Amino acid sequence: MITKAIALQPRVNRRSFLALSGAALALGAAYRWMPSTYAQDYEPSAFLAADTVHDISIEMDRQTFEEMVTEYQNSGDKLWIEGTVTINGSVYEQSGLRLKGNSSLATLLGGSISVGGNGGGGNFNPNDDTMVGTDATPAAGDTTATTGRGGFNMGGNGGETVDPTTVDPVTLPWLIKLDEYVQDQEHEGMTQMVIRSNNSETSLNEAVALNLLDKAGLASQQAAMVRFVANDSEPDLRLAIENPKNKWMKAHFPEDGLLFKAEAGGDWSYRGDNWEDYADIAFDLEAGDTGDDAEDYVPLISFLDFLNNSEDADFIAELPDRLQIKQFAIYLAMMDLIGNTDDIDGAGNNSYLYWNRSEDQFTVVPWDMNLAFGGMGMMGQGGGQNGQFPTGQGDFTIDGTPVAEMTGNFPQVTNADGTPIAGEMGTFPQMTNADGTPVTMTDRAGMGNQAGFPGGNGGGFGGGNILVTRFLANDEWSTLKTDTSTTLQADLFTSGVAQGILDQWVALLEEQATDMVSVDTIEQEASSIASFFQG
Repeated sequence: MITKAIALQPRVNRRSFLALSGAALALGAAYRWMPSTYAQDYEPSAFLAADTVHDISIEMDRQTFEEMVTEYQNSGDKLWIEGTVTINGSVYEQSGLRLKGNSSLATLLGGSISVGGNGGGGNFNPNDDTMVGTDATPAAGDTTATTGRGGFNMGGNGGETVDPTTVDPVTLPWLIKLDEYVQDQEHEGMTQMVIRSNNSETSLNEAVALNLLDKAGLASQQAAMVRFVANDSEPDLRLAIENPKNKWMKAHFPEDGLLFKAEAGGDWSYRGDNWEDYADIAFDLEAGDTGDDAEDYVPLISFLDFLNNSEDADFIAELPDRLQIKQFAIYLAMMDLIGNTDDIDGAGNNSYLYWNRSEDQFTVVPWDMNLAFGGMGMMGQGGGQNGQFPTGQGDFTIDGTPVAEMTGNFPQVTNADGTPIAGEMGTFPQMTNADGTPVTMTDRAGMGNQAGFPGGNGGGFGGGNILVTRFLANDEWSTLKTDTSTTLQADLFTSGVAQGILDQWVALLEEQATDMVSVDTIEQEASSIASFFQG
């Protein structure tokens, strides 16, 4: 059965770990920059905890799976298929399965890391002297809509699509919906979960990042380590997390409201008053919908109009009424601290927007942390500060060409009509290494094993975000973000809270997951994450 998806510091030994993590986690439980985002009567599923590596297997008809992959390759549509899901021995037949993600599915399209394109990557070849991009974000007061962002992106159609008959389903990210075909089917209170794609062998980076976001008072997702099997494959260590839909929204935001997801292929531009110019393109309505799409999109469209077209004085005066300012400062600070290169102004455009109906106010919600703590470099050694390239050895390439072999300027970026994009986009921006020396093309060879891609605010090589740009252009809010970062670093990193969280996950993997990942790999990746806590 196949249907369309409906879019709506140093390591410690085991003995010292017990003492350290107990104290640190107790401190973390008491720490909140903001009140807990969970509703008082919310009871999270016992499944989502750092105390067990769960067993999850999915079974599906092979031909149906290949048809699903083919449809995604041809149209970009993610279809629901029917399968059997087994969770810790409990069998759930007629469950819904579909692909989940954007850049994480690039391999199905023959894609790779690339420059340019509309958020999802472009067809950049370093041997070409031009590449087609899109207009930059309009200045305040400019009502011209943009269709995308040029930037350093994941994905794109960089090569031939993969033959669906060769695709191993265990390697893909999945959305599991137990009640897609059977009403009220659930597991320990959960009807949906996301099997995340790994950018490290352990997924420790994303698990720790999600926990830290929660400690900072942001609406995060709970996570669990799982032993994932697809169609009798060998088990693969993966992270399962909550899917932000209606139940998740009500748990974090009990007031009546709407939850929008920013699409990887879209942007935050104002596209006019027609809701259809936003849905499935820039923002999807994920939760809280009333059934009247035209009406539901009104607050989002009004907000984007304000962000893109308000005069500076009006922007400064009105933004505190339209956006949770303190929460947004925490969000930006946390993206810096965890080294997330794929956030709100990164290539993946990763975020949700929650709108509180009674307050007529938006909250930025974090999403997709698999590039945190150096995930872009598959958890290599050490991480650089945002805006800097770290040192180290790696084998970073663009469309198969080692960056170390690339010389001179990046190609001139052009709009779709062939005219050059305004600004110095034909030259790669000057950046510095951690010691302050200028980055050379040779230095970039170390990027493959490293964190800290330049871009500020954890944004990587994305084309920027109008909200981030205008927010940080205000001295008061920029200072708020800086001060928030300083305090969070002390309260989460220096205090030992982050190390305690990491140690808890490490202990779990070393006790229950060494059949899938070696102790050496666990220790190496944990050490890389811990290096971010040193400050």
